[in-house]
Formats: sequence, structure tokens, C-alpha cells
Amino acid sequence: MSTPFTTITRGSDLQSTRIRPGVGFIIDPDKDGSGTKVYVYQKLANLPYDSLAAKTFTVADGDFVYVHQQVVFLGPPLWWGQTYELLSGPTIPEDTGSDFYYGLFQFSVQDEQATVKEYWYPYPWGTTISVANIRTIENRTILDEIYLAWYERRFESSESIHKNLQKLSNNGLDVIQSWLEANCTSFIDHISGPLNAGNTAFLNFTLGTWRSAAGLNVSGFRRSSDGVSFSYGLMQAGDKIGWWIYEDLQKGLSAMRWTMRYSGSNLSQSRGWADSGENYAEALSNMLTNWPIHSSWGGDVNAPFYGAVKFDYDHGEGDNAIYSRRTRGRPEITLLPGGSLPKSANIYFLPIKPPDDYLKTQWSWVYGWPKVFKDLDEFGFEEDKYWFYQSVPEWTETDKLLDDIFGDTELPALNGLNHEKIEGCLIQGSHWLLKWNFTNQNT
Repeated sequence: MSTPFTTITRGSDLQSTRIRPGVGFIIDPDKDGSGTKVYVYQKLANLPYDSLAAKTFTVADGDFVYVHQQVVFLGPPLWWGQTYELLSGPTIPEDTGSDFYYGLFQFSVQDEQATVKEYWYPYPWGTTISVANIRTIENRTILDEIYLAWYERRFESSESIHKNLQKLSNNGLDVIQSWLEANCTSFIDHISGPLNAGNTAFLNFTLGTWRSAAGLNVSGFRRSSDGVSFSYGLMQAGDKIGWWIYEDLQKGLSAMRWTMRYSGSNLSQSRGWADSGENYAEALSNMLTNWPIHSSWGGDVNAPFYGAVKFDYDHGEGDNAIYSRRTRGRPEITLLPGGSLPKSANIYFLPIKPPDDYLKTQWSWVYGWPKVFKDLDEFGFEEDKYWFYQSVPEWTETDKLLDDIFGDTELPALNGLNHEKIEGCLIQGSHWLLKWNFTNQNT
């Protein structure tokens, strides 16, 4: 079952929430009773590259541990570079033109025992958060959750997700916003769907219905240049990055939960038989007698997933015929590697009348007869309307093959007379409504 996104505290200056297990400290690292000795480690994962800084300090009451970033001119071809070091002292120095200082921790010392007093976000440093709030975020940060949710809904492979999460920076929130608005129409409207009012099509989101389902403003994502007042649309240069951006992304991603996938059949088999008699009653009797003897299931790569079709004619004594043809199939789906996420499914069929060219190759002299939709097996089919078949419990593999064969019957498709018309219905494949159990998703 999906886990809700980490709750964002409104009003906090969330320039970033990239709090990682790789940022922390150990008091008395050598376990020798040195209560003022502190080992501090900081994975600078928001930089264009990863660097690991770790250092041991002896702290006094009120001391800070902070990062010193120095921007240096390198000349061509790189021009500019940056160096980083961990430092400690009673104050955090003020920034200069090429030197920047970012707080990580401030410690209290009582009775020769250090405790953490204040904890800063790793990037941009200087925004504080309480230790209690830090500890509520254990495995993934707010930003990590958003990136993971984005990659999952793009159905990336697990390997691709892992590689991308390793190299993420704080850039790209505008890219996610643009992707959400461009791709929301690929997801099924789980509020008003999954089918339209007439059951003739799956109901995909429009941009407007997705925004409504997500709880976004009708004009889109919130924007702000001051963190107080809002306009709407995609992020622009000069916008302030704050809690509202993360909150809207969580909402937009949470609304993307169902997709539809069309699939063929693992098994395509057909059988048919025609019989005649001196009169129509004899033709019907011969059909029922000879169908199990002369008709058997055989492979047919061109067969629809399911079919039950018949035609008959009665031209008087000695000129009567009845023909019946069936096809059967087993629903199967094959997904891309990103489809290995947990999901359940509802399977639907779309029954149609026999197409105009049906039986043209076998019975050229009758294929021009009118084609009439008829639910010969009385499943409750309606022409060109989706029909619910069954639910599939949650699974994680990319492939899924059902055990049941649909249309598996030993009787010919007859069900009433309608001379010189081709009656019945066909189903070309199965439609899988996939209900994804993404890692993070709000209710």
C-alpha cells in the first residue's frame, strides 16, 4: 500500500528539504568518554557532484559546525571551481565575495557533555529545523519522495531510477511541473472514471480534470516572488522556491494513479463447422451432431481474442445451411521494465459486431451479407461498450497471464435464426485498467 508523502510544514522557508541519512553527527565517536568530541559528516549531495566531508571537533557550549565554500577562478576550460571544508567555531563567519559559510549544527555543552541545539538544512544552509522534525524524516526526504514519485510514474526501470536518484540536484522542479501538465492526460480519471458515461471509452484526465482531482488551482501551480502572495502557472526565473511548490507537486503526483493498457491474447484458437440438410430442421440437427466430431480447437494467429459468430440460410428443400465459428483466448499483459511496481487490475472487453470483411476468405459468397451484433453467449455484452470481466489481485512482475480461457465452450454458437445475416460479436483483445501502488501517494 502506498505511503503518504511527508507532510510539509506551511510557512517554513523550504528552499530545500533535502535531509539525508548522509548528514549527521556522532558524539563521543571513539566511545572513550569524551563527551565534547563530535564527529560530523556531511554528504554534499546537492552539488553538481558528490563529495563527502567528515571531521572530528571538540566543541564548547554554543559552538557551530559549518561549511566553508570557496569559489575559485580556474581559467579555461572550466573557468570557475569550488572547494569545501568543514569548520567549527563560536560563530559562523559572514559571506564575502568568494567565500560562503553555511551552518550545519550548533551544540550545547553541559557538564562536559555535548548535545545538538540546532540543525540546519544542508542546502541552502541557514534555514533551521528542529531536531524533532528532522527525526520524523527517516528514509526519504520530501524532495527525494517527489523525484522517486516522478520516476515511478514515468515507468522507468528500477536501475534507471536508482541511477537518476544518485545524481539529482535541487534543479528540475520546473521540469517536473511541465511533465505533469503534459502527461496527466495519459492517466485515467479515478474520480469520474474509469469509463465515460456511455461506457464507450476510458475516461482519461484532461488538464482541467487532473488539476481538480489533485486539488490544484484551476490555473495551475502556485508561484510566488515573495512567499506571501501567489500567481499561477509554471515556475519562472526569479520565483521564490517554497513550501507551496513541494505541496503542489505532491498533490499533482498523487492524482496520477491509474493507467490503461491494451493487450492481445496468449492463446488464439478457433473452431468452426458448417452443415446442411434436406430442410432447416435437419441442417440444425446435423450441426449439433457433427460439431463435436468435426470441429476442434486449433491455433489461429489471425483469430480475435474471442468470437461467437453464425450465419444460416433456408432456400427451401435441399438448400439449407448453418455455419458457426468460435474463437477463444486467455488474457495476458506484458509491461515495460518500469511496470514491475506493485499494481492490481480490472480487465475490460470491448465487444464489436463482425467487421465488413469477416469471412471474406472462407465464404466469399456470403461475406457481403449484413453484419449484425448479437450476444450469442448471453454474457450481457452491448455493442461497442466496455464490459467488465474480472479483477486481478496485486502483483509485481511485468508479465501477467490469467489461468482462465475466455470463450472456452464445446457448444456451437447458434442462439436463434436470422437468415442471410452474419450475426455475433468479436473481442479483439483485453483492456487492463492498471491501479498502481506507487511508493508515495496521498489519499
